[in-house]
Amino acid sequence: MDKMLKVSLDWINAIAFPNAGFDHPNDENKVKCAARALGKMGVQINNHEVVEYCRTLGMPQESIDKIVDWYSRPKGLRLKDAMKFSTKDLKEIWSRRLE
Repeated sequence: MDKMLKVSLDWINAIAFPNAGFDHPNDENKVKCAARALGKMGVQINNHEVVEYCRTLGMPQESIDKIVDWYSRPKGLRLKDAMKFSTKDLKEIWSRRLE
């Protein structure tokens, strides 16, 4: 699994609420911003790896399904509110976690 992909999933697990199915617009936006950022960075997404890793994090299937859906089609994802993370900011946040 790509290191940046793994770090993005760890980040989502830490700052969003996967156990609630990302029902809050802010949590949904965090996942969608991550998907957009990975797409812009050219990170290859292997859905099977995403599913398996999310399971090891203890995420419910509903949340895993949303992540796989959004990560597999990052272009054109609509955000629910104004809270956004730029690709530059996420790359910086995730890169620090790789050190």
